[in-house]
Amino acid sequence: MSREGDSKQLQAQYRGGCRVENMESADRADDIPNEIPAEAYVLEETEQKSFPENPRRAIPDEQPLTDLSPDRRVELLSEMVTVYADRLATAEVLESLEEITGESRDMLEYDIQVIRMLSDPDVLYSMYDVGDTNLARFIEEWREADGFYQRATSLGRGVNINAGHNVSTVVVPEIWRVLSGNAVLHKMPSSDQVTLRVLHDVYAEYDNPVANTCRISYWPGGSEDLEENLFASDYVLAWGDDPTIDAIRSRLAPTTKFVPFHFEFGTYLVDAETQHDYDRELLQRIAADFSWGDQLLCFSPLVMVIEDTDATTDFLTDLATVLEEYEAEYKMGAVPDKERMGITRSKKTARDYGNLISDWENKTTIVQRDGLERSDISEFHSFRYIQAHRVDSLEKSLDEVGHVRNLQEFILATSEESRQELREQILETNAKRIVSPGGAPPTLPIPWDGKHAVNELVRWVTDEYHHEQG
Repeated sequence: MSREGDSKQLQAQYRGGCRVENMESADRADDIPNEIPAEAYVLEETEQKSFPENPRRAIPDEQPLTDLSPDRRVELLSEMVTVYADRLATAEVLESLEEITGESRDMLEYDIQVIRMLSDPDVLYSMYDVGDTNLARFIEEWREADGFYQRATSLGRGVNINAGHNVSTVVVPEIWRVLSGNAVLHKMPSSDQVTLRVLHDVYAEYDNPVANTCRISYWPGGSEDLEENLFASDYVLAWGDDPTIDAIRSRLAPTTKFVPFHFEFGTYLVDAETQHDYDRELLQRIAADFSWGDQLLCFSPLVMVIEDTDATTDFLTDLATVLEEYEAEYKMGAVPDKERMGITRSKKTARDYGNLISDWENKTTIVQRDGLERSDISEFHSFRYIQAHRVDSLEKSLDEVGHVRNLQEFILATSEESRQELREQILETNAKRIVSPGGAPPTLPIPWDGKHAVNELVRWVTDEYHHEQG
């Protein structure tokens, strides 16, 4: 290797182009945006205030929360999340949320039940578990592992680009950042400026490290100057479709930790044995998986791959009956006109070719297709719509669906023998989860969307001194 040049030039050779003058994060530390949109604001008590000249200063200091023990974080959080669920459940807020989110009252009440479940101290503490490791222990003190001492501490101050239209999804990143000891600036989506405002109002009634390390804000999407300033903070957690995630990633400082949640979906696999031996409970579990959130959530199954047998039509017909009955107890939300027209066209085509399984007048839909090709994966509908692909081999179908990078999980309605065989092949796909019918929503302490998010929001420090001395 040539060693001509000064230290900076040599660093570039050894570090792939990284030199001292490439430390962009340091250069951006006091970078002031040229323009902050007039619509942008930060909530303070009951008022909307303008961002400071350096917008990143709107993010609170994390130290009061970092100094708090994991047990105390859970205790405070449990109380306030319970109050938050109570406020969401009031008639006035529910009415606003129905209008804003398009979710039915049944759907909203289910989401609030999820929040109440999340407020349980045992559930909250379980989020510290990462496999056999309890993260809380490493937050509390240095712990020895393989001759090293390790400690987990907060990342610091960050930004959360919030998902809209689902009240339980809004509270989850708030739980993560509290457990990991970070301060946050939450961005409200333009389409829902109610849900996080309710959380702001709850926190305003408390004076403690959890409430004081959270601020709620809004700015229009695409505010590049403002976002480049904010995205030079210690971390950014973001929810959105792939173009949104790409846009955020392009504005991050190089040293900012990024935890993205992009568009994902699930795929159902149904084997021959299941179709010959099933009961109503199984069908109800499948119906629930295809109904929760009207198939708009990251874990929602959008595709069913079913082994073709002489029992397939009967199985799908029974499932269509249960799916429609489930809609009566868990009402569907508002269906956009464009989507409704698309579903109607697809149903008509399926009926004309003898592939419509559900009754034409049903609110829910099941259609069948022969075979599965890669192009089929991008052709789907939400709102309780099951597109069942009849295939000769579930194993071969993994080649068609498993390559999709947006795949989150496989839901296996199969025998135990088939599950064991499929599990090994699923390892070669992009899926992060394997679940049973009824298990599409993440079950704590299993990671959310395949991520141990609390673990991703801490910084690990290793003390190698004792190992070196040994």
